[in-house]
Amino acid sequence: MTKNKVNIVTIIQWLIVFLIPITINLVPVSEIFTQQIKIFFMITTAGILILAFEFFDYGLAAMFIPSMYAIAGIVPTATAFSGYANNIPWLVLGALLLTIVLDETGILKRIAYWCILKCGGTFNGIVWGIFVAGMILSVLTSGSANFLLAPFCFGVCKALNLGNSKESAIIMFSGCISTISTSALIYKPAFMALALGGAKTVDPNITVSWLGYSYHNLPNILFCFLLVLVSFVIFRPNSNNINGKAYFQQEYEKLGKVSTIEKKAFAITALLFTFILTTNIHGIAMEWGFVLIPWLFLLPGINCANSNSVRKVNFSMVLFIGSCLCIGTTAAALGIGTLISQTITPLLENLSSLGVIAIIWICGFIVNFILTPIAACGALTGPLTQITIDLGLNPLISIYTLISSMDQLLFPYEYASYAIFFAFGICSMKNFIKFMSAKTLLHFVFMMIVMVPWWKFIGLL
Repeated sequence: MTKNKVNIVTIIQWLIVFLIPITINLVPVSEIFTQQIKIFFMITTAGILILAFEFFDYGLAAMFIPSMYAIAGIVPTATAFSGYANNIPWLVLGALLLTIVLDETGILKRIAYWCILKCGGTFNGIVWGIFVAGMILSVLTSGSANFLLAPFCFGVCKALNLGNSKESAIIMFSGCISTISTSALIYKPAFMALALGGAKTVDPNITVSWLGYSYHNLPNILFCFLLVLVSFVIFRPNSNNINGKAYFQQEYEKLGKVSTIEKKAFAITALLFTFILTTNIHGIAMEWGFVLIPWLFLLPGINCANSNSVRKVNFSMVLFIGSCLCIGTTAAALGIGTLISQTITPLLENLSSLGVIAIIWICGFIVNFILTPIAACGALTGPLTQITIDLGLNPLISIYTLISSMDQLLFPYEYASYAIFFAFGICSMKNFIKFMSAKTLLHFVFMMIVMVPWWKFIGLL
């Protein structure tokens, strides 16, 4: 019976994959909505749906999109695959290797256990300890700590016998907030490189530094703290009898003294951050630091990583990032930015800067239902940049609003990082939707009453 049910679901999903592009094909062409643009939307929608339904490996599904662009002849093959000529996929490759090495050497576990113990080891201490550890690890791994903290949160819930409960949900969301929601504050190369890549198709001079990004979005740290507090209010845990101090003390002691290999890994990580913070001095784009420095782990005499470490890298994700870039470059080549700009701009012309930001936020939230956040960054930042420039606003505002709006969702499938946490089965769908709905509403209000005044105060608006 279960097998038949799965088959029926799969059939329905495949029908959706075909029916939506067919529906798009029924839309009449015009001077702006050309035949090539129509085919682009048909291919892109089908590809994104295949990714969303997880029919194939991410890498294989991602290759479908640029391949079909080339086969359909809507752009030259070199244009269709131009996303892979960008430094961004290789930047992500380096960042993933960095994360794997820091995990293998034990640095990440050491930081997480230490934070939890320093927060007391009670249930509240565990939640806040995970939150603090997640933020530290997010900085160290350039926003990739969710891959590490998800199994860690699951292990904590399992060790404390919490099962699928509201207490487990709070622990899970603490991990989500500290490693995913903080992307609105902590520079995440995958997102920002894609976003800036799309923006540069309109204005090649648009850029923002690692520290500049954090400064521009500094109030978001208050929102992240607020979300953890909100999780306690929503779920009202029975936490009086939960104390994991002994367990975490034992696990921390198992790690022993800081080893030589940990010191080497930390030194190379420190070198990477020194490179990032001195970009204005050496003049090399900080992205190249993520591309090259993590490979120092493999050098003789350092030996923090080996060929097995490299094999653990999620190369499918690298291909997926490249495919998302291909969506953006192909969209730019076809003039889709002009189409979106002409469609949305009339809605924004008579609005204040507050209204413009609200519309962009709403667009990002809606697009999240059909596009992955990374794909949306690659495809939408170009058009939104054009719109904000036409309206006389700083285009960075549209980028920041889009990135933060796509962290607001209702279902796990909308954002792979949340799906990773949800897949461990320590939070019910009901609890997930309950918390994420509250988070979405709170974020919209926070944007309007905190972020907009802040951007005005620092001169971005």
